[in-house]
Amino acid sequence: MGQTPSTAIDPSDRFNILSPAIVYNDGVEFSDELDKARDFTGDLPDDCLAYIFQFLGSGDRKRCSLVCKRWLRVDGGSRYRLSLNAQSEILSSLPSVFSRFDSVTKLALRCDRKSISLDDDALVLISLRCQKLTRLKLRGCREITDHGMVAFAQNCKTLKKLSCGSCMFGAKAINSVLDHCELLEELSIKRLRGIHDGADPIQPGAAAA
Repeated sequence: MGQTPSTAIDPSDRFNILSPAIVYNDGVEFSDELDKARDFTGDLPDDCLAYIFQFLGSGDRKRCSLVCKRWLRVDGGSRYRLSLNAQSEILSSLPSVFSRFDSVTKLALRCDRKSISLDDDALVLISLRCQKLTRLKLRGCREITDHGMVAFAQNCKTLKKLSCGSCMFGAKAINSVLDHCELLEELSIKRLRGIHDGADPIQPGAAAA
């Protein structure tokens, strides 16, 4: 009673209701349909994009790194933890790996008993590429000797944690780490073949000061 009957909506206009045009001050209208092809992630700074990546699982993050060159670069520069299958076959790939992941601070190198592990040259290369390294875990890297560990300790003086097991180096390597890595907070040793009765003793070193 007393109400004006509602006006039927033209079916051809229903999309205009759901997607209204944008009207600017000069009166020119632009439909938001024009923005469908725009990449709004381009407005995000690299730091924000890297922060978002930190909340993704490993698989999702790998897939995101394949979206475009920028995402690949941001993903590589914001990865601080890396675990590698430390077989000798990957030696030739190490320069490209650490060119992409140039901000790594935590590194794990693992090799199974049936394979030949990375050697001293590989460890020296890693130490030169990852001078911000704070944590290193070595498992089954039987080709790494005292010489490689001495060079590593001299190059990675920011190391705070070292965990090694089933490796061949001994007290000389550990003493070098204790002497050169003054920030060392934690040292874990298991089944080092170079440490045995009659071997050189492990000294406190500068890290104990």
